[in-house]
Amino acid sequence: MKFFKTDLLTLLISLFVFASCKGPGSVGLDPEIEIVGTLDSTVTLASQTVQDQPISTAGLARYPLGSMNDAVFGKTESSVVMGVDLPSTGYSFGTNAQLDSVFLVLKYGPQFYGDSTANYTFTVNQLNEVIHTSENFRSDKVWPVNGATLGTYTGKLFPNTRIKINDVITGKDTLRSVPAQIRIRLSKEFFQQSLLNLDSASRATTAAFNRALKGFQVKASVPAGATGGMAFIDFSAAGEGVTGYGNTSSLEVYYRKQNATTATQTDTVGVAFPITNTVRQAATIRHDYSGTPVAEQLAAPATATQVTYLQGLVGVKNKISFPGLKTWVQQKGRVVINKAELVVNLAPGVPVSPFTPAPRLNLFRNDIAGQPARLPDNNPYDGQQNPGGDFRSMSTFGSFGGIYDASKNRYVFNIAFYIQDLLDGKLEDTGTFLAVVPSDFGFAGSLQPTATTAGRSVVNSFTAPGKKLKLNIYYTVIN
Repeated sequence: MKFFKTDLLTLLISLFVFASCKGPGSVGLDPEIEIVGTLDSTVTLASQTVQDQPISTAGLARYPLGSMNDAVFGKTESSVVMGVDLPSTGYSFGTNAQLDSVFLVLKYGPQFYGDSTANYTFTVNQLNEVIHTSENFRSDKVWPVNGATLGTYTGKLFPNTRIKINDVITGKDTLRSVPAQIRIRLSKEFFQQSLLNLDSASRATTAAFNRALKGFQVKASVPAGATGGMAFIDFSAAGEGVTGYGNTSSLEVYYRKQNATTATQTDTVGVAFPITNTVRQAATIRHDYSGTPVAEQLAAPATATQVTYLQGLVGVKNKISFPGLKTWVQQKGRVVINKAELVVNLAPGVPVSPFTPAPRLNLFRNDIAGQPARLPDNNPYDGQQNPGGDFRSMSTFGSFGGIYDASKNRYVFNIAFYIQDLLDGKLEDTGTFLAVVPSDFGFAGSLQPTATTAGRSVVNSFTAPGKKLKLNIYYTVIN
């Protein structure tokens, strides 16, 4: 009964404190909010930079494509491979079909990171492996390709600008506005033979079609010395309600064929072979940290440093531990944690534009099996969606934090329940991890490394001068 009463007291005090806050949007300590208890910010913390492990890139919300050169984080490259779907089952090109032109259309996703004004070169090759039947979509996989280049595009990127394309219809062509996209002209000779001349069996099903075409890879590069950046490609099927090509990522084909009723007449046709989530896509992400401070930390993880590094695209994260907690609680005695904030301050004097701080971070732990798990403050119980969740965070998880506060150059996480559980011995300090996540990261988001955002941040450690990594604890001593 004694432990039950203590747990109940902890829950009631914590809920009272959170209820006294202005709202779930509050970030950090607000002097206008009265917090019950005594403040202590002296607990010793430790942090180190660790490298993410490769992940599966099947089924991503968006796919990274680009090349970045960063003085702090080195060179990052990401290429994309994809299959192609049929416009319809058994699609026929008609009689005497002759190709006019073919484009690979890559629709921009909602994010871009870096410098879009650099000159980018995109190169397209055919895969030597059938992506539709592949079982390996790891972020470090090097996909074999045919050496013959099928097409290139060089120019600046306009990820937020709609463009106009010719709408091929009966009569005079018309211009139509379509979403922002990269358009790469491809080889007529290759696609006349490998697409328009395909036999009917190879056009009968999506699987047969992909066995014939195999799939395609797109790689990006920038000139030496250029900063570059990372675009994100949208392979979703949404087409803004408009029927026809130009609204989704696709293989866009323009060709002429014999008129079905008058043999002496020719019809011009434009058709999109969709590249959407009905077929496979994957990304290959490569980081080269050679000669950077990131490489130095990865090579000497036991060395104490004043800053640590965070990077998306399956890059690097921080491992944080709380070695001072045991000593602290021995000195204080039995306590109830009313509020606890992990304050993560950006390091001063690091390059900003175009590599701005990551807009959002996440904080999670490793369980005793070494698997990522949510902190109790960000793990609300739900009988259907999250039956293993924590009842205590049902009304507080909305204020968990992690959003970048540009006015104070920091991130703050509310982790009172986690610290209480560490003090009470309910959880072990087996590793707490700080990682970049997309700005649209939600409760259902994966705790695995992310490939859908390229943001990065350089943050202070506990030993940094000035605004260091710290744990603000408001507590009450109990008998």
